[in-house]
Amino acid sequence: MGRFRTSGCVIEYEGKILFVHQVASDFWGFPKGSMMDGESTSECALREVREETGVELSHDQLIHKFDWNKSRLYFVKLTSAPVVKIDGYEIDKYRWEPLEFLQFAQASTLTQAIAYKLTCWKKLKSRSALRYNNGCFNYRNDIGPLCA
Repeated sequence: MGRFRTSGCVIEYEGKILFVHQVASDFWGFPKGSMMDGESTSECALREVREETGVELSHDQLIHKFDWNKSRLYFVKLTSAPVVKIDGYEIDKYRWEPLEFLQFAQASTLTQAIAYKLTCWKKLKSRSALRYNNGCFNYRNDIGPLCA
């Protein structure tokens, strides 16, 4: 197995993020899950979004990637409202909320870390000072110092 174990997507539409509620952990988070043998991180992310929300995405929609420990999440910005269909088993509800929703919601360390990186990325983007390698920010070198 490679460096990553899990992958998923941070999906934005009209300034709000798609959050899903995971039944097993009682956490709010982004659609994500474990990688299967031989699966790339992008394939895993697309599969997990489809399984957990019913939303079909393409590789072309994966704009940027955010790495945290053994997880990779891709950022997706949608231009039309998707139809979300949760299975009620693994995911029992969903919400479109601003990123700040996580300040008050129960969420995993991974979700909190990715939300923090995304907030910092948006600050960088608004300053037109993007520095990244192969579309992937390095937290320690690029984002951490600017958001500390």
